Amino acid sequence: SHVAMAGTSICWGVVHKGQHLSPKLVSFPYVAYDDEMIYTFGGAATAGGIVKWFRDQFCVKEREAERELNISAYRLLDEEAEDIPPGSEGLLLLPYFMGERSPIWDPDAKGTIIGLTLYHTRKHIYRAILEGVAYSLRHNIEAGLESGLELAEECVMVGGATRSPLWMKMFSDVTGYPIKTLAQNVEAPYGDALLAGVGTGVLDSYERIKDWVRFDRTIYPDKKAKKIYDQYFIEYKKAYKSLKDTMKTLGKIN
Repeated sequence: SHVAMAGTSICWGVVHKGQHLSPKLVSFPYVAYDDEMIYTFGGAATAGGIVKWFRDQFCVKEREAERELNISAYRLLDEEAEDIPPGSEGLLLLPYFMGERSPIWDPDAKGTIIGLTLYHTRKHIYRAILEGVAYSLRHNIEAGLESGLELAEECVMVGGATRSPLWMKMFSDVTGYPIKTLAQNVEAPYGDALLAGVGTGVLDSYERIKDWVRFDRTIYPDKKAKKIYDQYFIEYKKAYKSLKDTMKTLGKIN
């Protein structure tokens, strides 16, 4: 399976036999079976980090509700954005709020919102943020496919972003892959514990991880939404190429 961990940033990776290495991604021996398998991964520098920035800067009422009523501000924002159709009615966001890692490897890349009009509202922008991060995942998956990697039909996702059904649906619709999530809150420490267990002899096999986790749900892509997002993704890639020189210049003016 190929797996994406979506939290403050996003990391996507796949374990394979090493025949196909992408110059746009990072590859090294897979720690569990380093004599026979390669782990190739890439990811966006910012994912949930952009969502948190948006919440902190523009969502005073939602933050107050979170403090006083114990209702997640993110849940409230998701509920607003559900009313907006795929594509955020003409908005496109480049999620390069801290430069970008793979597949463009550009520390000078900048966050960009394209298509704003007086018609658009806060919830349009919020949805465009979620979609922009989903485009970044697709961009990395595409880099892997271009190098010849063979990927499973489903993508497993872990991390804080999986708490948002809306975002998981976007990831599925944008990438075209069914998204599988886990019942447990599984992130890197699970892997650390597994490695330590095998290394110390407490666990007899890496395969014991299968006893620790179970799949919770699978979100399937909507064909109509996927068709819309395909068009936006083309513009997503074109927009960066058109703006990258301007992004670099803006960073040097002051």
